[in-house]
Amino acid sequence: MNSVWKTRSHYLLISITVFLLDQLSKRIVSDGMVLHQSFEVIPNFLNITYINNRGAVFGLGSNFTTPYLSWLLSFLSIFSLAVILVYFLRVNVSHPRLHTGLALVLGGAMGNLFDRLTAGYVVDFLDAHWFGHHWPTFNVADLCICVGVGLLLLSMSASADRKDPEPSAANP
Repeated sequence: MNSVWKTRSHYLLISITVFLLDQLSKRIVSDGMVLHQSFEVIPNFLNITYINNRGAVFGLGSNFTTPYLSWLLSFLSIFSLAVILVYFLRVNVSHPRLHTGLALVLGGAMGNLFDRLTAGYVVDFLDAHWFGHHWPTFNVADLCICVGVGLLLLSMSASADRKDPEPSAANP
């Protein structure tokens, strides 16, 4: 195995680990709790609250009654996964922050897509809040996607900072 594929396989292992941790955590919650049950983990900061999210990110569209929403979201997820995977395979492996970000997004997207394809909804359970002000409930996959996107943004920002400015007409 050449070094490029060996390096890429390390990042794919990150994606697989994210997927497995996401599925394990969702299984523990769905097997051990009743739907909408909640308990406090860290006062005024974190609850475990079991919900089934039939909508998109942050529950958007979860109140729609169309049976096609799950299929549409699944299609968009599959398309996004394909784009991420193609980019992952084409980008230079010498950018660890970029590859780690892509690996986290890939693993998280696979976790939520698996839920949507097998159950028609995504299990969410992490309920972050601050003195009654709640963030939408999320899961391990969502957390990894957010961290991955953050790493991608940092990578792009660092890449833009490294580029030399265009030579000006005044300084030949």
